[in-house]
Amino acid sequence: MPDILDSIVEPSRAISDQYKMVRLQTRDGKSYSGRVLFRYADVTRISPNLMRPSQTVAVRKDEIVEEQSLPVSLMPSGLIDPLNKDELLDLLAYLVSGGDATHAVFNHPR
Repeated sequence: MPDILDSIVEPSRAISDQYKMVRLQTRDGKSYSGRVLFRYADVTRISPNLMRPSQTVAVRKDEIVEEQSLPVSLMPSGLIDPLNKDELLDLLAYLVSGGDATHAVFNHPR
């Protein structure tokens, strides 16, 4: 639970490898940023548009001159900023209960 809250409050503090963004620089000067989906023997396939994960880019391994991990999370920062106290408490209750609406945490007075 603390890890989930930490990720919500500061999403770029610790980024799991499975969600890490990379930038690939190619020999011809092109740059591609996105999440690595697959690494094959001769091609790295990334998803540059997180809202359209089916749109991917294949970059040949022999064309990549630099790969850099980006220090920014896929999750935008500030997601909880617009929440009021009751909405934040509801979010915490949902996380504690694992989504079980019958969990005791939902019957706790505020």
